[in-house]
Amino acid sequence: MTYPQPDGTQEPEPPASVPVTPPPYTGVAPDLGVPPTTGGFAAPTEYLPPGGGYQPPTPYQPPTGYQPPTPYQPPTGYQPPTGGFQPPPYAAAYAPPGTRLVSPGGRLGAQLLDGVLIFVTAGIGWLIWALLIFDRGQTPARQLLGHVVADAATGQTVTWGRMAVREILLKGIVGYIASAMTFSVYFLVDSLMVFGQRNQTLHDKMAGTVVVYR
Repeated sequence: MTYPQPDGTQEPEPPASVPVTPPPYTGVAPDLGVPPTTGGFAAPTEYLPPGGGYQPPTPYQPPTGYQPPTPYQPPTGYQPPTGGFQPPPYAAAYAPPGTRLVSPGGRLGAQLLDGVLIFVTAGIGWLIWALLIFDRGQTPARQLLGHVVADAATGQTVTWGRMAVREILLKGIVGYIASAMTFSVYFLVDSLMVFGQRNQTLHDKMAGTVVVYR
């Protein structure tokens, strides 16, 4: 086949390609010019597992002569508490064992009775009587009613000095001046606090005392 050219001539048909026949296989690798590796190719050695098969690790053995620690033993003679928590008797009952707190009504009755005795004895007889029994934690009215002023922390009967401070200084002088300055508000607060914890008035809290039957 010819192909027309721009100038009008015909391009001659290219010669037909001649098929190339590969040389016959002779079993010998062709010489590529690369020298063979010394020693040739070595096949991998077959894997052999460790002899005797799998061996589990040896269990831990304590050192020779090891002695485990001795369990804890409480001191000889120790007796653990029984029955759970036991609060102190005074804290639990708010009064020493064998006694009970005077109720707010009882406190009011003693106060009124002391007022009557002060009026009847013109104050002098009541004061002399009180000074003689302050060491018992009592005033004349409390002695007649069986009331005792005791320490709020220990439940012990207060001393003569503490009783004098409570009755004459805190309840008498301080109470009178504070009531006059506050138009009797201090007196009302002092009296109404008897309905609180342990039936303590304000002067009881200042003196650290409670009133109990004994």
